[in-house]
Amino acid sequence: MGLFDDVVSDVSTDLVYPDMEEYPLSMRLAMEKEYDGFYFSGHPLDAYTEVMNKLTPLAVLYDEEARGYDGKMITVGGLITAVRRVTTKRNDAMAIITVEDFTHTVTVVVFPKVFEKCRDLIVVDAPVAVKGRADITDDDVQILADTVQPLTEEAAQAVKERHESTQIPAESQWLNGQGEKLFIKIPARLEQSDLSDKVAEILSRYPGNTKVYFHLAGSRRTILTDKKYWITAGPKLQKELALLLEPGLYILQ
Repeated sequence: MGLFDDVVSDVSTDLVYPDMEEYPLSMRLAMEKEYDGFYFSGHPLDAYTEVMNKLTPLAVLYDEEARGYDGKMITVGGLITAVRRVTTKRNDAMAIITVEDFTHTVTVVVFPKVFEKCRDLIVVDAPVAVKGRADITDDDVQILADTVQPLTEEAAQAVKERHESTQIPAESQWLNGQGEKLFIKIPARLEQSDLSDKVAEILSRYPGNTKVYFHLAGSRRTILTDKKYWITAGPKLQKELALLLEPGLYILQ
């Protein structure tokens, strides 16, 4: 006699599943990350996309131009994915955390004085913005935190500081109609982003006869744009470009 000889094969049972609401998106994402190691349904930072676009992407700390950020103050945003609390020889508490944005992760060192002010924020899965000094070597990349704040709050402050820092001295302002050529460099890390489209939209508002060239750093190509993007230089255009592009990425000749 086999193991299942007494089973009646023509009997079936209808399974009735309970009517349950779908898990909240945040819970689904947490479960996906825990069990699969990555997200299927979206990304927890999707709700902060507009904010994240105003901060420094972690990718810049790992590309070919990363050493240019060494020692500079930057503001990055992301999720805390790991926390290691440390006690110093003086018995002060500090933390070493990992922050992850859409593409990369970075180690952030939170020394005691800073940690004392933000200890309640430093928990896994918390969306935060970190302002600090980049420390980049051949073997390691980390940020020495100056502040750690809730993502939206810090982003607003970062935008304010960005506007204040782009005040262009009178002697450096473009004159109306100045220049014959405008060169705009698109870093390799941003070639697949919408940066070129954003620049083009700005250029189209200042039509003129000054030729515009896009230099694509990753593919090492320089392209003359269509005439509809040629511009008339002036302080207003310069200001708009300064708010969108990092210094050195646009040159008027």
